[in-house]
Amino acid sequence: FNIGESRVNGAELEVTVKAFDRWTFGLGLGYADQEFTNGNPVVLQASTSNLFPGVTGAPVVIEGKQQANVPVWNGSLSAAYTAAVGGNGLELDLRTDAIHRGPYYADLANLAAGQKVVAVIARLRRQVEGDRQAGLPLGKVRAVKRV
Repeated sequence: FNIGESRVNGAELEVTVKAFDRWTFGLGLGYADQEFTNGNPVVLQASTSNLFPGVTGAPVVIEGKQQANVPVWNGSLSAAYTAAVGGNGLELDLRTDAIHRGPYYADLANLAAGQKVVAVIARLRRQVEGDRQAGLPLGKVRAVKRV
């Protein structure tokens, strides 16, 4: 479903470093500045017209609005430790990630705002000769900080 023209400026950076024999660290950063530039009215379907004033099927102008669910800033940090277990090529990976998602609009009318979220996730994986065999989430702390 095409709702018109937009201007998008953004960039992503992702770096992974194997700092030591068994330690790997990662950093990710994303920036997205998007705005609809189409000044012509568009007719929205029921699924996309949430929170727009008026009735579904009526024309609306979305010029100057931002796309829903797209934060301007997001980022992540990760650390992983890999240990060999036994002599059969079995490895265990312990990994933790900290993820940041900045504030965003939850609808095309830009009336409902999503909150900034920071999440911390830890997991343990078993790997055999390059093929991932199983994963076990150790814990997830969501919304460590909401602003």
